[in-house]
Amino acid sequence: MFSCGLYQLTEVETAIHDAIATKGLSTFMQIGANDGYRSDPLNLAIFLHGLHGVFVEPQQHYCEQLKKTYANFEGLQFVQCAIAEKRGQMKIFSLDCSSGSLPPWASEVGTLSREQILQFKDQIPNIENYILVSEVDCITVAELLESSQFHDPDIIVIDAEGYDYQILSQFNFQSLSTKVVVFETQHLPEERRLACVDQLKAANFVVTTAGGDAIAVRRGTKSM
Repeated sequence: MFSCGLYQLTEVETAIHDAIATKGLSTFMQIGANDGYRSDPLNLAIFLHGLHGVFVEPQQHYCEQLKKTYANFEGLQFVQCAIAEKRGQMKIFSLDCSSGSLPPWASEVGTLSREQILQFKDQIPNIENYILVSEVDCITVAELLESSQFHDPDIIVIDAEGYDYQILSQFNFQSLSTKVVVFETQHLPEERRLACVDQLKAANFVVTTAGGDAIAVRRGTKSM
């Protein structure tokens, strides 16, 4: 971790910045981008290095906020949908924070799994009273890559509140030249976390953990 002005970079941000500096990475795909600010490992890199890429965010409110975050940037694509195992519509679960009584992190929660959102009950005992349900359009990873301007992104970041395995497992990293992959691990069952790690190791990635995330860097990419 190193300082950037008065801001202390996280381990994930450090890995991304190092990979950009040493390998000249320039494109990304971020699945579960929220508003582009909250706990976002790509925000600073985009502002400093002018990365080009695609944001995927299923919730309309956050997708609109995301566009405002990067209003002055070119070379960015915004896709309002969720990534799932098949095309169609699914229910997405989020939390109603309008009362102001929920913790700040609650506004970041959005998941295709009701079971996942109920796991926050230890921090919000009456969480059922705050759950919002809406329908979102879904496409697969293959459809996203095919339709995107960025078919082979240098950096892939996934933050899907427990749905990371279903998304990551769809990527064929043997056919991609992606150098850095970040995915959230804190909500994954151990067997699915290990399956993600094994998938990436089989594609010549070195995988480390940083808090609730995993950072995978392809061998030959000097960023760790």
